[in-house]
Amino acid sequence: TDMLLTVGDSVLTSPVLSWAEDYATFVQEVIDGTFDGRSLWNGVGVSETWRLSDFSPKVPAEARGHVEREDAKLRAGRDEIFCKPGLLDNQGRARNDPSMPTPAVNPVPWEADHLVPGTTCLSSSVINQMCQEYGDSGCVDHWLLAGVHDSCAPTPLKPDGIPTGLEDGRCLLGVLEVPPECPSGEHLTILGCQPARPGFIAVSEVEIPCPVGYVTELPGQTSCTPCHLGRFAGALNSTSCDLCTEGSYSDQAGLSACKACPGGRYSSAENAPADGVIECTLCEVGRYTDGEGQTSCVSCGDGKANPEKWSTFQLVTLDEDEDVWVPLMGSRDIRDCGCAEGSRLDHSGQCVACGEGTVCAGMGRVEVLQGYFAPLGDEGFIFHCYDEPLRCPGGL
Repeated sequence: TDMLLTVGDSVLTSPVLSWAEDYATFVQEVIDGTFDGRSLWNGVGVSETWRLSDFSPKVPAEARGHVEREDAKLRAGRDEIFCKPGLLDNQGRARNDPSMPTPAVNPVPWEADHLVPGTTCLSSSVINQMCQEYGDSGCVDHWLLAGVHDSCAPTPLKPDGIPTGLEDGRCLLGVLEVPPECPSGEHLTILGCQPARPGFIAVSEVEIPCPVGYVTELPGQTSCTPCHLGRFAGALNSTSCDLCTEGSYSDQAGLSACKACPGGRYSSAENAPADGVIECTLCEVGRYTDGEGQTSCVSCGDGKANPEKWSTFQLVTLDEDEDVWVPLMGSRDIRDCGCAEGSRLDHSGQCVACGEGTVCAGMGRVEVLQGYFAPLGDEGFIFHCYDEPLRCPGGL
């Protein structure tokens, strides 16, 4: 409508839509039986459907000439409106700034494909003034430029799309009052600035998942917290750290998986601290593990007649180059098992108590005392030497 006729010269100019010519064409096609039900937008220069009204006397001649030149370009098919560097979208962001490494990189790099190659012109796929979704009250989702707003649909950077949180699952978009920059801990979404979800952080208006080994328990965080010692987080965007399971431990912050207990150590639910296992427990003397990741140690006396007489030892060399067997904690080999102090190994492979006239230091070390005699390798038969004890000097 030419508002100049209604309001007066305060209206500088008006877009005027006149459908008479197009209606006449459609009506004639219906009469001829050739109408196909198509939508029609002839565009500027194709018909007189669209034009500008006369200019108000208040429009300076210079401005009037500029508008007329631009109108002539449109009618000639030279549409350069969307070619001007620094063109802003409806959220105030430059879409085709030639000074940027990749024009239209903000907010997502893949939109650079919406430029005409070799120019800063937005392509025809972007310049699309269609209403994308209609509701009961009319157009629900309408943006001036298709492609310059975030979409609920999957994109190269969001292969799963964007969850809207709306009960009916619609992608409800619209004109948002977006601040120049989202506050710390928030990221830009189709619903405006939103706090980063638990398990995520917001950096430069982008929501990023916490890496493995790190978590955020609360929304709106700007940094992820490493899992404490004794705990781990094995998945991206975790909201809490898990305790190490039996047979494992965590001696570092930020681990994505706990480490297996090494040989000679174990961890179990019974001996684990409430805040997690930082170090596995050494096997007690007389016990060992035969591998990593164990939840208990094996007793050297398991299946033996006298299990209490078994122990674990290691050979230590003293300063005088004397080798001595001493009790061992943290054994990782069954070969460390032997008869405990005060017992010896009999012919059946069982540990038995030392007899009269002998001292058993452990690990098969048996000393025959002076005045006693035992056949070599058979300390189970001990003879007492009478009358002349010196005839039986004893020894190992």
